[in-house]
Amino acid sequence: KEFVDELKFMKQTIIKYNNKEVTVKLHAVICDAPAKSFVLNCRGHTGRYSCVRCTTSGELAQNTSCFPELDAPLRTHTRFINYQYESFHNGTTVLAEVPDFDIILSVPYDYMHLVCIGVVKKIISFWISVKHRHNLPPKSIAVLDNKLTSLAHHIPVEFQRKPSEYSRTHSLKDINRWKATELRQCLLYTGIVLFKNDIIDPDIYNHFLVLS
Repeated sequence: KEFVDELKFMKQTIIKYNNKEVTVKLHAVICDAPAKSFVLNCRGHTGRYSCVRCTTSGELAQNTSCFPELDAPLRTHTRFINYQYESFHNGTTVLAEVPDFDIILSVPYDYMHLVCIGVVKKIISFWISVKHRHNLPPKSIAVLDNKLTSLAHHIPVEFQRKPSEYSRTHSLKDINRWKATELRQCLLYTGIVLFKNDIIDPDIYNHFLVLS
């Protein structure tokens, strides 16, 4: 509330810096899924009507919430701040008072949980854990582990959590314990080199590159 009040004050006041007027605007609010539900005062991310962008109704499949509808009507800023989505709102939110702020488009999805901890972890887990025709045998996983360790000598200090033989995250079999920074590094940098070999099927590798 204090932040919003200060922002409203700055919007109503002429602010100058080096004799130039400065425009103050809130471009985005970055939150993970639970925090987004809190600041918007809306249904949690596992709720039936929890999508912030559209009015789709979730379904329960194998004890997992999913949203199969692809063309549901989009939510609008005007209807949101007037609290016309009864099945979505838990109450009012102070963000509705922020001037020049689209409450739908300016609260983006959380990249860390959705992509890094979500999709990247699931892809690698699918390769090494689930039994299917593209499942990697233990010997192939060991080869990839050795290559992953060797890459650590070429990774600059600007990167966090470099792979090493002493790290608990060294093994690909330990993928469920990888942190988001490690998964992001694999997606954007090391995985492009690590998985380009005779071990990973070319179609599987190209599928990984589409996300990367």
